[in-house]
Amino acid sequence: MPSYKLTYFPITALAEPIRFLLSYAGIDFEDDRFNREDWPKIKETMPFGQVPVLEVDGKKINQSMAISRYLAKKCGLAGKDDWEALEIDATVDTINDLRQKIGIYSYESHEEAKAAKHKIVKEQVQYYLERLDAQVQKNGGYFIGGSLSWADLVFVGLLDYMNHMMDNQEIIEKYDNLKQLNQKVLEVPAIKSWIEKRPQVTWYPARHCAVRRRAEWSSLSIASERNGQNIETSPEERRASGCEGLYIEPCQGLVKLFVETASGEELDRTVRDRPEAVSRKNEKMPTYKLTYFNLTALGEPIRYMLHYCDIPFEDIRIEIDDWLKHKADMPLGQVPILEIDGKVYHQSRAISRYLAKKNNLYSSDEFEAMEIDAMVDSIDDLRHAVATFYWNKDPVFKEKLKEIAFEKLPFYLDKFEEQVKKNDGHFVRGKLSWADFVFAAYSGYLNVLLGEDMNKDHPELKKLVEKVNALPNVKAYLEKRPKTMA
Repeated sequence: MPSYKLTYFPITALAEPIRFLLSYAGIDFEDDRFNREDWPKIKETMPFGQVPVLEVDGKKINQSMAISRYLAKKCGLAGKDDWEALEIDATVDTINDLRQKIGIYSYESHEEAKAAKHKIVKEQVQYYLERLDAQVQKNGGYFIGGSLSWADLVFVGLLDYMNHMMDNQEIIEKYDNLKQLNQKVLEVPAIKSWIEKRPQVTWYPARHCAVRRRAEWSSLSIASERNGQNIETSPEERRASGCEGLYIEPCQGLVKLFVETASGEELDRTVRDRPEAVSRKNEKMPTYKLTYFNLTALGEPIRYMLHYCDIPFEDIRIEIDDWLKHKADMPLGQVPILEIDGKVYHQSRAISRYLAKKNNLYSSDEFEAMEIDAMVDSIDDLRHAVATFYWNKDPVFKEKLKEIAFEKLPFYLDKFEEQVKKNDGHFVRGKLSWADFVFAAYSGYLNVLLGEDMNKDHPELKKLVEKVNALPNVKAYLEKRPKTMA
């Protein structure tokens, strides 16, 4: 049996869904909880300077949701097929959207600003919980498919943390279906046993997380947030917005800074030569429709993969000025969305992962899949940092965000360069995966935001992007895609 070691702060938060899943799966693990004062020296030993980190036979993997998905597959909680896995992934991402919105309020360090945001966060929490409660009711008491999935464990595992951040209120008190789901998960024997024996949690006061010195900025991880509605929509939507305040939240061993705004195979082979594509020739093909802004950003990795996989799709591009006319029709008011035979799916990474699974850009090996997922999440961390700086219009905060982004940029690019060099020109195990597509698709977008080729000093990354962009179907798409501002 492999050995497992989970490293995190001595709290529940992002590590608790992992602990739930390890316990549910009956996996013995070392629950390594370090003191806050020891974090600076521990940080240097962690991938991308983040926790939680799971070590499996000594190999370290970061990114909490990638770890959780891996464990869910090990114990039958990741869906009975790719469709159900897509729905679970989207729900998990939505739950994390809710957690981040609550964190914006909770870790506001200015009393007046926090008081002003109280009404906003209450509306946000209500908006999400009403929809999550309805989803549980519709699906027989669980989030997906009428049976237990890792989405249920993530929600309940994070609930204690979200309650804490909402001033120790029980946020699901008025939502009977969520309350029943919570009780069911807590009564699962393995989880109940874990809760009975786990260490008591002492929460860190929010004031300990305030940004007080310029020297601390380099330890921050960036995310963007828009006026109570969209995390998944692109930051370009906020190009005319002003910054109202800084918000921070502990996140995977870093601090997450928020700015709330006012308003596979040989690379030269075509997909048609692939056995997967040939075998589908006589099948009735589903119809695909992708809806996003007339931008690259979050929609571009999906477009890259649809084209690479030779999947015909309708590419609906919304002008930003028309967004409010469409927003109410979108799940949770977010884009991109992908419609497959008329059924709507949201959350960009969940969509991309589904396409990757269907087209040999993922892995049937669960550990390898976790490595790919973790790399994708890390690439997205970098996108957040650069985009948050670029689109912010407040000159004071923009300078702070710029310093954070430009300290983060070389750190991540150096790590990525090392990863690609070690893996023979790809991010994971020397072969094409959807992590390569995500990086290549985001590179063009980030180059526009930075005003230069961000990979110019990283030859392995530059060659990777060139390889992906030279794939015949991708190259054909790039030659004809609409001109956009980013």
